[in-house]
Order: sequence, then C-alpha cells, then structure tokens
Amino acid sequence: MTDKPDSAADLFDQASSMIEEMQRETATTLPALPLPSLLERCTELLFSDAVPVLHAVHVLAGLPLAKPEWWEKRTVNLSCVSVGDMMAELRRTGLGDTEISELIADHIGGLRAALQARGKDLLVLIPTGFAQSPVLIEGAQNHVIVAHPATLWTTAKLGEYTRPFEPTAVHRIEDFADCIFGDHRSLFRALQVRAFDFVLPQDGEVQVKEVAVSTEGKPFEKLCNKLGYSPAKFDKLTIKASAAPAVHRSDVGETVALISGFMRRVTEIADYFDIAPDIDWTHIYKTLDGALANQGADFFELVENGVTGRSDFDRIMMYLAASAHFHQAGLRLHALDFAGRAEQLIQPSDRWLRVLVATLKVDLNAQNDAVWYLASDAVEAVQGNLRKTLDTVLTTIAPKPAAAEHGHALLMTHWQTNPPADIGRKRKLIEIGTTREEVPGQGSTRKLAEVCKNLGLDFVTVDMDPRNGREAQQMFDRMGYDFKAVTSKGEDFLAAYDGEIDFVFLDAYDFDHGMHSEIRQSRYEKFLGARIDEEACHKMHLDCAESLITKLAPDGLICFDDTWQDENGNWTAKGTTAMPFLLANGFEVIRKENKAALLKRV
Repeated sequence: MTDKPDSAADLFDQASSMIEEMQRETATTLPALPLPSLLERCTELLFSDAVPVLHAVHVLAGLPLAKPEWWEKRTVNLSCVSVGDMMAELRRTGLGDTEISELIADHIGGLRAALQARGKDLLVLIPTGFAQSPVLIEGAQNHVIVAHPATLWTTAKLGEYTRPFEPTAVHRIEDFADCIFGDHRSLFRALQVRAFDFVLPQDGEVQVKEVAVSTEGKPFEKLCNKLGYSPAKFDKLTIKASAAPAVHRSDVGETVALISGFMRRVTEIADYFDIAPDIDWTHIYKTLDGALANQGADFFELVENGVTGRSDFDRIMMYLAASAHFHQAGLRLHALDFAGRAEQLIQPSDRWLRVLVATLKVDLNAQNDAVWYLASDAVEAVQGNLRKTLDTVLTTIAPKPAAAEHGHALLMTHWQTNPPADIGRKRKLIEIGTTREEVPGQGSTRKLAEVCKNLGLDFVTVDMDPRNGREAQQMFDRMGYDFKAVTSKGEDFLAAYDGEIDFVFLDAYDFDHGMHSEIRQSRYEKFLGARIDEEACHKMHLDCAESLITKLAPDGLICFDDTWQDENGNWTAKGTTAMPFLLANGFEVIRKENKAALLKRV
C-alpha cells in the first residue's frame, strides 16, 4: 500500500485487497474490526463526496469570529467571505434591505459555484448588532453567535433578528468552552455547531473540545457493504482535538463575571501538576454576578457572604476569580487586591496555586512581584549568607524599587536609623486609613504592624469602613499580634483620643484623582454619605492636623501619604491644607519622597 489513493473507491479497493490477502494467509473469517485509521480516512473522503452545505454565520461585529481570517486559518479547503463591507456599500446607495439581500445572494451564489469547481467550500460571515433585519442567503443554514459579555444588551433583540430564518442554530458565546477547529473538514461542516460544545472565552480564542463522529448513515453503509460487514460491528469513533474538560455550566445562565479565560487557565495549570481540584464554578459565577449587580455596591460583603463557612480553598478560588474578572474589566487595583488576599491563604506546599497567582500578577504587569512570590518559600527556607545571596540574585532579576512603596516606607526607613526613644512607657503608632487593597507597594497596615512588633510599639489602625477594620483584626489575630483595628472616622478618633499621641500615619480619605472605581465610590457613599470629594479630603486631613497640634508627643512624628509639592512649591493632594497648617504651627519636614512627607516638631 505505497501508492497514494485518490478517492474513497481507491481506499475501498485497498481495504478489500488487504482483507483478501489476510483471508488467503489465515484461511479464516474476516477480522473482527477493520483498522480505525483506514475507517477515519474512508469517512473523511466519503464526507467530502457529499454535497456541501452553505453556512451563514451571523456574528457580533468586532469579535474575532467576525473576521474571515479567523476561520480560514483554522480550516482547510475553506474560503470565507464577510458581507459587512458589501452591506455598508450597498446601503450608501439607498437600496432597501430586500434589494441588498438579493444582490448579496447573487454574488454569494456565483462565488460559491466558482469555489466548488476548485474543490473549496464557502462560509459567509454576516456581522451584526441585531439592530437591523438580517441578510438572508438563499439555501444557507444560518447560525447566530450571540451574547458576548461586552454586548449583553443586544440579546434582547435576538428573537426579532432570528425570526425570519427560524429555526436556526443559536449559540451563546459565554456558555461555551474554548475550541479550535483544526484541519478536520468534516467537523467544520458540522459547525454546524449542533455537534460541538464550543465557546468563545473573553480573549476571543476558540478550540474544539470533543466531537463524536456518527457511525450511522450512508458513508458507513457504503463501507460496510463494500467490506461485507454489519454496521453493528463498528466501534463508535471519537475525535479529540483537545483534552480540555467541559466548562459549560447550564445552570449558570446569563453572567457578567468575566472569568471564562481564568477557568481555562485553572484547568491547564492543574493538569500540568496532575491534580483534579474540586471547584464549584456555579457558586463562583453566581456569587460574583450577584456582587457585581448595582455597579458593585456591597461587593465585598456579598463576596464574603459567598465564602462564609467554606474552606480556605473555596475562598482562594473565589478571590482569584474576582481578581481575574477585575483584570478583564480594566480595574487593576481591585484585581491586585484580590490576588493579594488569596496569596495570604495559600500554603507553600500548594505549588499549583502559587503558580496560578503568579500568572495573574504577570497579567497585571506585576512581573517582579510574581518572581518574588514564586521564590519566597525558597528564600524563607535558608538563612545567613545563602539567604543574602538569594536576595541579591532575585533583586538583580526582579528589582523592587523604593518608589513602589507608599508613604509608610518613609516612616519605616526613618526608624531604621532613628528608632523611637524609650520614654518609660510603651509608645504607640496610630494609622488613620486601614489598608483596603493588598497590592504591591501598599499593604501599610501589615507592614507597620510588623515594624511595631519588632520595635516593641503598640499599634492601632482606624478606618471608617468596617470591612477594612474587620480584615485587619483578623490579620492581627492570625499573626498573633495584640493590636487593635477600630472602625471610626479618623478625624473623630483623634479628636476623642485621651492622652498623648506618639506617631501618626495619615492615609485616609482619598483625594479626587478622577480614576476611582464605582466600587470604591460606593464605599464612601455608604459610610460617609457622599462620593469622594476634594474639599472633603482636605478638610478631613486638616481636622486631623488640628488635633495633633496639642496631642502629639514632643518627639512625635506625623507621616502624610499621597502628599507632595507642585512646581510652584505648593502642597497638594491629601495634605493641601493640613501641611501648610502644621508648618505654620511649629512643625518641619524632615523627609519627603515618593509623594509622602514626614514631619516633627521644630
């Protein structure tokens, strides 16, 4: 069998010759089953002899599937044409929809005939927003790709759009798993998607998960007749182009959580580490969808409710899914925050989860932090010179510039060379503005708590958002620190404080830089009754400064975060009014860098 067959008939002849040869050699009955590879080749050729079906795919404009090149590079013997540009040209002539459809149909018909003469099939792409009547291609089987997360509003018009050619194949993109059609012509003919369970995840790529090829029908009957076999003797054939598991969950329904790509990544990493985690994706979807409603108001509480009573692993996966969603939504700060919260719960032995977190950090342009996170267990495992060497190597590979740290670093750096003096009592640091996001360069509450523990200081963190205080207190308890988190407005806490105040880090009310997310704005509306306001920010910090004038210890320190001088030397952002007030009332700046300022009494 060295000659290359040209047709199904040639393959049949080869099969018959081979079987006859086997019969002569063994003088027994035919083999129980033919060679699977021969069957697949015969099936492919037999399908290619069938009359091809013309398929028209209606797909939302702007998606990768709306471009002919997307399809052509994933199939063979296929030419793809988009009628989008043609429709636009014809509409500019003032023609009606019916006339346009007739002209396009004529053009498609001629093109199809010319391609079939060359052994090629034709796929017609019809970009649509469901805002106009569909272009109908005579004799075509229509398929409608709908409900991409970015254009959910269009689904309401789907029924009206598809009515002229019902029944039709309608496919909801966010419900499908990632698939690639490869070079299987027969599979593509089925695209026909009735035979596929496929999806378009958020990044727009698609892969074939699994397609069962029917062993019924004329092709197999012809083969059976030629070989003298009963169809019942044939095994069912299955073509698998990817080992990706099914991620379609029919009980999820409509969703605004953008995590389909994250689900695929979880599967890939888990497969690499040869583990099979039990993940309740339905619960994750429903929790995030509910939390994202109403522009994310009460988002944090609803997510926490979704993990209450569940395992640390469930909590980790919920946080990482939230991180992936915020990355897709373009909210980097929230994405980094949830990745950081998951990171705190992951054990060094959970290598696959550490790798998963690192990939999210890389997505979020925190590559250096990803390197340190992956290597942190190795660094912690050694001491002495070897540890210093590892730190040096890692710093060379992934430097951590001081500019990445916020104002708390200014206070900690000062204490390295000027530790707090012993005055016969335990001294205290008060942080006004508890950490909200666990992101690289921030996390002041944890870092200041560690420094206070090492220096023998007491520590109190104050914030108007009870969620921030609750999480800080839980962190203190986990770390074994006898520190307190207080829920209060910072200016009220300092005004009511009875006693001498040693050190204060002011990092509370945000200044209005115009880039705050709706979720953050909703926290201000809920606990302060209004959205972030520049004047309110300045007043809050001035109120704090007025209390500190009389209550700060003689050698006390005040550290302002998010405060700097403009080109004219004027203080701006959080310290716009508080800094001039303090400087006019016996204070001086002893350090200023990285948009932060450290002050002491003159």
